[in-house]
Amino acid sequence: MQIQQDGSKLSGTFQDSSGSSRLTGSIARNSVSFSVQVQGRPMTLAFTGTIDGDKMSGTFQPQGGGGGGLVVQGLPLLKPPYGLLNAIDLDKGELKWQVPHGDTPDAVRNSPVLAGKTIPKTGQPGSVGLVVTKSLVVLGDPSITTTPDHPRGAMFRAYDKTNGKEVGAVWMPAPQSGSPMTYMANGRQYFIVAVSGGNYSGEYIAFALPQSEVRPTTQASAQR
Repeated sequence: MQIQQDGSKLSGTFQDSSGSSRLTGSIARNSVSFSVQVQGRPMTLAFTGTIDGDKMSGTFQPQGGGGGGLVVQGLPLLKPPYGLLNAIDLDKGELKWQVPHGDTPDAVRNSPVLAGKTIPKTGQPGSVGLVVTKSLVVLGDPSITTTPDHPRGAMFRAYDKTNGKEVGAVWMPAPQSGSPMTYMANGRQYFIVAVSGGNYSGEYIAFALPQSEVRPTTQASAQR
């Protein structure tokens, strides 16, 4: 987080897993007020420090990340998983499978409080649309991360719809912001998804599935 002070006015940027958001605020006597919108949601910032007239010295602690909720020492108060993909058998009314969706947020994975600990995949807070095909459930991450496996960005993931196993993932420069769709063109299947977030302007990205060795004769038999 970066903050600039001009007399009683405050401005700056707040950076989290969803991108960069603009901060505005003010100082009046011994009180500090701040407002910020993260992915369209308001966030409260708690100030710890000293105020001397129109001058301040201290730190701001986000009270909830892009997904909302309280944090303690920079970590969400609630234990993970933070985001789940669930499959329900509607015939039986039973949960068929459940898996974390999305990489562990940077604030959790890089937390000094958790240094030296092995953190399993936690998933990410946030809701995104998905598309279900003959054999896959396909959706993108709701937040951006930077991991040893990929640069800063989000992943577009495919899960086996019978058991929830992740069977493929491709990198996107920003989180998913609209429900994906799939279509056929010239005997090849494509997925298209809208992405945006922070200072990344919105756009559509289309991905093509690898061409099979044997080209199907009908669209129905080609779709996965």
